[in-house]
Parts: sequence; C-alpha cells; structure tokens
Amino acid sequence: MFILDSLCWICGEEYNGLAFGAGMVQQEPLIPAWEKGTYKITSVSKGHDEQFKYYTDPSMYEPTDECEFIEWGDLRLCNENNYCPDCEEMSLDFVVVGEAD
Repeated sequence: MFILDSLCWICGEEYNGLAFGAGMVQQEPLIPAWEKGTYKITSVSKGHDEQFKYYTDPSMYEPTDECEFIEWGDLRLCNENNYCPDCEEMSLDFVVVGEAD
C-alpha cells in the first residue's frame, strides 16, 4: 500500500496521508476519493460509487505527456492535474511519500 500526499498548485490545499492499494491487514484496496458535495478527500474501498468519486476514474484527472501513473494492480492514479474539490480546478498533484502493510 502506498501513502500519498497531495497539493493543489492553484489554491494550496493539501491532503496528506492518503492510502492507495492494499496490504497485509487491509486486503481490499483503498483508493483516494472525493466525497461528493464536500471539500474532503479520503481513502475508501470500491462500492461507494454514489457517495464518492474515485481518483482512478479518468474524469477526475487531465493527464499530460508528463503524467506518471501510480499503479496498484489494475488501479491507476495519475500523479498530476487531478480534481481539487476546494478550487474546483484540475490542479491537484499526488506524490508517494511512503509504503505501509
């Protein structure tokens, strides 16, 4: 499982300590997701489609040629130009800051 931090390069909003993937304890993959109708980003498992929009969904990012995907199994997360719920722009970048089991 990867631990991600994120930063919006327009409004400066940060979301830190997001989980992406699975581990020894957490066997169902967690995916960074925006909780619809809020300014919150959290990590949740699949199956909450009505309440959350997953950052693995192509509508949540605008990849450029420099996009480097962070991958866990068949899940792909673009590292740049993701939807920021605070300023509502495609300006949120993710970076891997660690790994956990």
